[in-house]
Amino acid sequence: MEIKKFLHSFWGGVIVVILVVVFGYLIWSILSSKGVSFEIVGPEEVKAGNVYEYHLIYANNSRIVLQEAEIELKVPPGVVVSGQPSKRIINFFLGEVVPKSQRTKTVKLLIAGTPNSVAEVQATFRYRPKTLSSVFEVQKKKTIVIGGSAFSLNLRFPDQVFLGQSFPLEIDWVNQSENYFNNVEVRIDWPEGYTFQEAEPTVASGNNVWNLGYLVPHSSGVIGIRGFASGNEGETKKVVARLGINENGVFLPLAQTEAFFTLTKNPLLVQLTINNQSDTVASLGQLLKFDLDVINKYPSSLRNLVVKVVFSDKGVIDWTTLQAPQALFSSRLKTLIWDGSKVDALYVLTPNAKTHLSFSVKLKKHWPLISQAQENTLIEVQTEVKSSNVPEGASITEIPKAITVNTIKLQSHCQVDIASYFRDAPSGIANQGHLPLRVGEPTDFTIHWKIYNTYNELKNVQIKTTLPAGVEFTSQIAGNYGDNLPTFDENTREFVWNIPTVAAGSGILTAAPELIFQIRVTPSLSQLHKSVQLIGETSFSAVDSWTHQEINLVYPPVFSNNLTDKTVSPVEGIVIQ
Repeated sequence: MEIKKFLHSFWGGVIVVILVVVFGYLIWSILSSKGVSFEIVGPEEVKAGNVYEYHLIYANNSRIVLQEAEIELKVPPGVVVSGQPSKRIINFFLGEVVPKSQRTKTVKLLIAGTPNSVAEVQATFRYRPKTLSSVFEVQKKKTIVIGGSAFSLNLRFPDQVFLGQSFPLEIDWVNQSENYFNNVEVRIDWPEGYTFQEAEPTVASGNNVWNLGYLVPHSSGVIGIRGFASGNEGETKKVVARLGINENGVFLPLAQTEAFFTLTKNPLLVQLTINNQSDTVASLGQLLKFDLDVINKYPSSLRNLVVKVVFSDKGVIDWTTLQAPQALFSSRLKTLIWDGSKVDALYVLTPNAKTHLSFSVKLKKHWPLISQAQENTLIEVQTEVKSSNVPEGASITEIPKAITVNTIKLQSHCQVDIASYFRDAPSGIANQGHLPLRVGEPTDFTIHWKIYNTYNELKNVQIKTTLPAGVEFTSQIAGNYGDNLPTFDENTREFVWNIPTVAAGSGILTAAPELIFQIRVTPSLSQLHKSVQLIGETSFSAVDSWTHQEINLVYPPVFSNNLTDKTVSPVEGIVIQ
């Protein structure tokens, strides 16, 4: 009885707690120091693309049963667990682990990545001793070095490439392993200035992705590509090729290679300018003047030259305005061709000789915006000159050819619709006052600014006007202005609306940004028998995000006798006594 009373006393409770803590600590010490062990055993250096076995070894050397045991395996992007390719975290539930036992959980991992990179696998062994309610865990990490690849991947092309002359490029690959692979792709990162022309097998996506599909052990293949490069003489370009697996839209690299070529001056020169520029910006209805020069820098003559200019015009060029003397034009192919039958200099172009060709065409005056596909319109003009003979003394075996690509960016067409109302119930703003206007009596009007924009996004948009003497901003606004509130400077009397961006197609494909603001007019005696200027000139400024051109528009003042509101006659806008 005395012991029972003591246990229910304060000090008795303290001693019980201490004993529980000590007992728990002793169990934890035994388990954590030598009673429970966990490790990841497997290759530390691998080849990308091979499958390797890793053993998750856990042991219970204590005399206590471990319950609710599990292993949580975390793998980084690029490491795939066989049978569960889309998961980054995998849990293995082990149940009870009896005393004095050791078990192994084996997983197969496909390692992806580029050579000389690393992947880190992390595993956690969790358990609860049968005598405790607490859960313990042991964490281990395994750093895997990717020392090579299951694939051989090579790039082959000339060390030196003529500017504007197409050249061959080959990619060869070999599956050097005993493994089967699915959804294999080859991807190429082209350098700036490279223009892809053709490939065998054909490209699967864009101009840089080839789908190899399902590959068996020791399979191989070659991808042949042709293209040309533009840039500066002496400039070095880098091409990067990668082979990997497309796993649910995620590209897992298995091999990578890169190679370089240097641009050298092409003895067959072709130079095209558009309105005296190599690349230009144009607006609807604008005339485009093209000047084309072909120069032979070979030591001997070139014969039967053919000049071909191909447009990818997106449907914005008005071909009925084409002026191209001596050229054969294909409206279906959007192609102009000159040859020696029409131009004598192209029949025989002697060393250092130059021939000049010119033509012109206009952009359409009207090109309705009907789709977002018209956003950021770029017209490409590819010019190709090809000879029929290899000049004597030339250090090449291919037919001389030169290619250049010029671009025309289409300027966005935008405008501000300015409207003025006395009766404007749809805006939600109630205007009050007298019509006709009276000297000394205030009358309200609402002004609408609505922005229409076509092909390209606008940035740094600003609409600005000045309120004349006798006109005040009432602070009442409405419309589709978002977070972009207007400002009014009472000292300068400038009313300004700034908008960071206006999307392409605003007011046509999507709702137009619109600001409605109320002004209050109090006519003076000097305005008797006259109309009142409600706002001064409205200026619009913006930058076309695609062409980087500044846009500046100016609209005339708005007067009280010329409202958009057709319920108000011009006579009512004249001030009376």
